[in-house]
Amino acid sequence: LWGGQMDKDYYQKMWQTLVNDKKPFISEITNKRKNGDKYIAQLKISPILDDKDNIKFFVGLENDITKERELTANLRKEKASVETKVQERTKELAEEQGKLQASINSLNVGFVMTDTNFNIVNINSTAKRILCINDFKTIMRDPSSIGSNCSLEDIEKNLKGVVDIRANINKCLKEKNIINIDDISFNNRFLHFFLSPIAIYHEKLDIIGVVILVEDVTEAKIL
Repeated sequence: LWGGQMDKDYYQKMWQTLVNDKKPFISEITNKRKNGDKYIAQLKISPILDDKDNIKFFVGLENDITKERELTANLRKEKASVETKVQERTKELAEEQGKLQASINSLNVGFVMTDTNFNIVNINSTAKRILCINDFKTIMRDPSSIGSNCSLEDIEKNLKGVVDIRANINKCLKEKNIINIDDISFNNRFLHFFLSPIAIYHEKLDIIGVVILVEDVTEAKIL
């Protein structure tokens, strides 16, 4: 039966279902064509019973699903290939992001990036040190606490009465222009703020946030 392509256990299960259980047997089989080529088929064999529940004969239907299975196999291979590429690219992006973050942290100017909802999405250690000043006693106990919590609200609180940073971010977003704020006196320092909108072009120009650079110009100011 079927060119002897199926093993002994398969036939035992089939006859158990058909003869003993008297139920339809549904399965996939490997069969041979007249020219010897193998193909995959979906098989359904049903026992036909008389009024005394005895088997009179069997009715079988076979549907060639070789192309479907080949397509499924190809899709699985393609899916695996895409997943591998995604994983490789994700790793590359993570490495690139790590390098970028290291570069940002090495800047000798403060770097702050916000989104259009005034959330800080990136800030370097220099900006934290300049803009997010903690209590002096706390710093003496734990120097690593400098700027450990540095939200836009923290920066606003520290700069209150000096410069309205949120208003300037909002102006930069709305006007889509660079803003320079010179000679801001803050915490015995002179600071220069540079705000620039972050723009991307996708069918139209979209502003997705603001970059703020904060430079300590105290030494140059004194000289």
